[in-house]
Amino acid sequence: MHSPLYRKIETDMRQRVQEGRWPQGGMLPSRKSLALEYDVDMRTIQRAISNLLADGTLNAFGGRGTFVAQNAETLTDGDFGKLGNGTVAIIDDKSFRGIQPGWYVTYQHICDGLHRHSADTRIITFNTHGDSAEQIQRREEDALSVIARERFTGVIMAPSEGARNSSAIRDVLGSGIPIVFIDRVPFDEECDFVGIDNQLAAMEPVEHLVNLGHRKIAYLAPNENISTIAGRIAGYKDALAAAGIAVRDDYVWRPSLNASLTRDSLVDELSRFADTLGESDDPPTAVCVVNDFLAEFFIEVLHDRGISVPEDLSVVGFDDLERYQAQTPFLTTVRQPFESIGTRAAELLVRRISAPQKQASVFQHVLMPTNLIIRLSTRAL
Repeated sequence: MHSPLYRKIETDMRQRVQEGRWPQGGMLPSRKSLALEYDVDMRTIQRAISNLLADGTLNAFGGRGTFVAQNAETLTDGDFGKLGNGTVAIIDDKSFRGIQPGWYVTYQHICDGLHRHSADTRIITFNTHGDSAEQIQRREEDALSVIARERFTGVIMAPSEGARNSSAIRDVLGSGIPIVFIDRVPFDEECDFVGIDNQLAAMEPVEHLVNLGHRKIAYLAPNENISTIAGRIAGYKDALAAAGIAVRDDYVWRPSLNASLTRDSLVDELSRFADTLGESDDPPTAVCVVNDFLAEFFIEVLHDRGISVPEDLSVVGFDDLERYQAQTPFLTTVRQPFESIGTRAAELLVRRISAPQKQASVFQHVLMPTNLIIRLSTRAL
């Protein structure tokens, strides 16, 4: 059986590092230029790079690029140790165990991954969900204070909006307690992260809509200052630019974050955007939504106004939450590998705890591949 193409590219890239053609500390060429060089699409390049990020050969830093690790040695299973009876914290807001089943799957795989290395490890979850962004941030800061004071063994964390708690995060890191971030990062500097390349992943649904003949494509995302949303909006704009379509400010819809935290306020906010479709002289023909949870609410609001999906408006989500539901999936969406994110986050934290000195300079951004799942919520014009 032939190896997948991305594996061959991964092997070639690894050889470039080992032979010094890509020197330690050096920045890799852009994914676009690598795709042209290898004559493949950028998603194939990303899959090849993901494995090199996972084993520490490469480091990635949001907004700065991908680099060859300074000590560029492959981390092996021998780097794993035992966690013993330490305490690991998981910090989340509304995602892991609440409204989004995908992140609950991630939570389960994190716990399973940690317990594979020690059944005696205690896992304490800090649920920082609140009714406002300010309340979420206060609860997150309180959790970080407890973790620092009680000298937890490690942390896996989906940080809240912006950099408000970055000083508390830095205090924990400075005390020697490792943190692995998932889904988003609080700052661009050296840190461990497991998730996806949101910018690249968000391009694919836009490309799909363009191929269906859509030129008027809107984007819907909460007005929340996190790297996940910033990356997806950037990918939306990149895909439009690549298709020669100008970005229209009136097509980028940003409901307030606080409106997204309760059902009633969310429906009210989405209703306002739905009303603009009927009032506009030049409405969009398709909408990309930042996640499936928001997309499903939006489709309900559209239905209440007699706007049919996809007959009147094509809608694309992100996450593929419908795979966890009983009904037949309807929404075209980008599938996140929730299971793999949880497993990799646990593995990376175990490595940090087991060999802190060896890995002190090998911060990793492990970017997992995504897939566009085409269903019935989109159609050709």
